Amino acid sequence: MVADIALHAPGREGDERNHHAHILLTTREVDADGFTLKNRDWNKVAVLEGWREAWARDSNAALERRHRGPRGSPDAGGAARRSA
Repeated sequence: MVADIALHAPGREGDERNHHAHILLTTREVDADGFTLKNRDWNKVAVLEGWREAWARDSNAALERRHRGPRGSPDAGGAARRSA
């Protein structure tokens, strides 16, 4: 998998809490000859949920080591979007 990641800090006039990232992923596998077939398994909900859980676990562990907060959850706003 290949990821293109853009990290953004808040603008001068913006909300200082608005640190965020944009991450674009390709679903194509890569081998020695370059991009190959699309891997549709990466689109499965169970895979996405596993990635979210791993991200929450690992980022919270890093925050804990640095004694920083707040902590995140694997849902990260999903419940709020679903209830809107």
